[in-house]
Amino acid sequence: MTIGRMIAGTTLAKSLSVVLMLGASITVARALGPEKKGVLSYLVLMASTSIIVTSLGFDSLWGYFLGRNEQSRERIFGTARTLSLAVGTAAMLMVLGWVVLDPRDTFKQHPVACLLLLAVPVTAALANTWRALLFGILRLGAANMGDLVARALYLGAAVTLAWLGGLDILAAVALTIVVHGAAALCFMIALPPRRWPWRDREMLAKATGFARWAYLASVSTYLLYRLDQALIIWMIGEAELGLYSIAVVASEQLLLVSQASQIVNLPLTAGRAAADEGHTPMLLRLNLGMLVFTAALLALAAPWLVPLCFGADFAGSVPMLVALLPGVVFLGGARVLSSDLAGRGLIRQNSWRSVTALVANLALNLLFIPRWGGTGAAVATSIAYLLAFLLLLRDYRRVAPQNGLWRLLIPRQDDFRLAWRSLQRRASGPSPGGHTGATEREQQ
Repeated sequence: MTIGRMIAGTTLAKSLSVVLMLGASITVARALGPEKKGVLSYLVLMASTSIIVTSLGFDSLWGYFLGRNEQSRERIFGTARTLSLAVGTAAMLMVLGWVVLDPRDTFKQHPVACLLLLAVPVTAALANTWRALLFGILRLGAANMGDLVARALYLGAAVTLAWLGGLDILAAVALTIVVHGAAALCFMIALPPRRWPWRDREMLAKATGFARWAYLASVSTYLLYRLDQALIIWMIGEAELGLYSIAVVASEQLLLVSQASQIVNLPLTAGRAAADEGHTPMLLRLNLGMLVFTAALLALAAPWLVPLCFGADFAGSVPMLVALLPGVVFLGGARVLSSDLAGRGLIRQNSWRSVTALVANLALNLLFIPRWGGTGAAVATSIAYLLAFLLLLRDYRRVAPQNGLWRLLIPRQDDFRLAWRSLQRRASGPSPGGHTGATEREQQ
């Protein structure tokens, strides 16, 4: 299976996921309104932050280890399973501490929802680990199908509860547990747990030793994505966060192509396939070209599309969305570059670039949010994404000096022809003949 077909298939799956998640987000937003949507976003932020902080960057390592093929899969799978349970438990305890010590008294206002929130990290940790393992062995179809099933279930349940008038904050938290649990179950059916070693001290030492820089990159990248939301709710309030969260949801849906490229590129680069054949420049050009086009369309359509989909109460999200879109373009390019550098083992570079952009994001948000609210946060975030992209671009050119700026940034007609042919071949099903190299890697 060629890299083009793998990316095309993952892009199609991500496109369907975008439709399902947008449908669910619209349903939840219209049922809750801006203020309650802000409370829900804050609760989800608690759970996701706890997972990132306690995960130590392990999920980003499995694709690298599996791509390098230096350790047996059984050892990697067993270590990943052990660490996923440890991460889920630690994240659950962190959420408990956050809920109890929260200065906003969220527990007093929503006690049952906060207690139910404790189950989110456990299901999410399992789903994240198994998804990373499936992507690491390039079983993309199984991973994508699990996500699609979970999100379809989420949308169906959200629409049903909204129709019955029972979609509130508590129900939305319960649906979050369901979507992670369903995804984890689907992944485990595709890659069922076997007699993998529970305690492989040598593999644990390798993972924890390598995870030092991966952890810094994981946490700093996550904070770069979500710090603005935490600052908004602390500095302004739930209603402003509710508006801003819609802008974030809408803008980040444009990243499906870069997500597909990142998923495929990391294990292939770790195995030296992509690095030797020069796929990264093509992926970067393709991503930037498609992101510029789709971001321009969304910016033009946002003034009438956002109120139409989410309701008139969310019209204030439009300027925030427009301000975020340039940053999303640069973020898509940064993801492609970071996956290449990570595949080459250059985790330290990714880490420091994320930290640098995070510091800039924090400073700009503290300056802009008091003056311009969510729109100021969007501008600050876009500038930080641009900084991250420029730093990663400089690092990539150092390891691949043969690729000039023109070759990296300017799309070519052949890029889109390749993408279109890959989509056509993907839609027509597998080509006749024997197993390809990628298919052989999928077999266990």
